Amino acid sequence: GVAITVAADNVTIDGQGHTLAFAQSSADTGVDINGHAGVRVQNATFRSGTTTTDGDVVAVRFNGQDPTVDACTFYVTGQTASTRLTAAIVGDVVGGGTISSSTTDVSGTGRMTAVVTLGAATTVSRNTFRAHDITEQNTGYKMLFGDLGNGSVFANNVAVVEASVERFYPFG
Repeated sequence: GVAITVAADNVTIDGQGHTLAFAQSSADTGVDINGHAGVRVQNATFRSGTTTTDGDVVAVRFNGQDPTVDACTFYVTGQTASTRLTAAIVGDVVGGGTISSSTTDVSGTGRMTAVVTLGAATTVSRNTFRAHDITEQNTGYKMLFGDLGNGSVFANNVAVVEASVERFYPFG
């Protein structure tokens, strides 16, 4: 199941440098922010496990207003060709949001994604994104940063893509 479900507005999850292991044997989510505003996730490391079932592997899933991810590290691995989406951060952001000072490392088999943000006025800045050891899948893409809505800012980020990684799309 989901490791942490946020059930209120204006919650801060401060990992204080600890690691949250999620999706250890099946596709799942580390932190699910569903329909809440002002949620902040910071100072945490997220590490997915050996996922062998169909579905999404997502460290942080947004579906709310003004979410923030700051100073986090994500190690997310797709394990089977049926893994639909492997992502550090994915969301339907309603009115604002910030992803900053974080590091994302994606690898494995499946439809690989570093960050997908949907919505207006999302700021994605000062992050490092790395793609490596990825097995090609027919419908796969790597390190997609998008779909950024109106008023969004994508600045001062670094993408490190292994030479063997094909179909690298920096924006959706």
